[in-house]
Amino acid sequence: MNDKKAAKTILKRAKKHPDWYTQDEVKYAKMVKKRIKQEEKMSDSIKVNQNKDGSFTLEWDKEDPNWKFLNNLTSKEIQVIMQKAIQYDKNDRKI
Repeated sequence: MNDKKAAKTILKRAKKHPDWYTQDEVKYAKMVKKRIKQEEKMSDSIKVNQNKDGSFTLEWDKEDPNWKFLNNLTSKEIQVIMQKAIQYDKNDRKI
């Protein structure tokens, strides 16, 4: 059983049977559930992979609101965005 499912089970049981768990156990389960939810929310659907030849491929969830704008761009436009991001990153590291 994963942490999310365990926390959800504890919270469900605690609601039906309040005497089964202490307040601290319930608080901890809520904290775990909240942390997992935040991590899931922050996970990014865009993947940048470097190929053996040194080129890059970009993959994203076409329905992800954070990256949906990429659906309407040409590969050349995406390439320009990537080059500018790499240049920005290089400049930022020099500081």
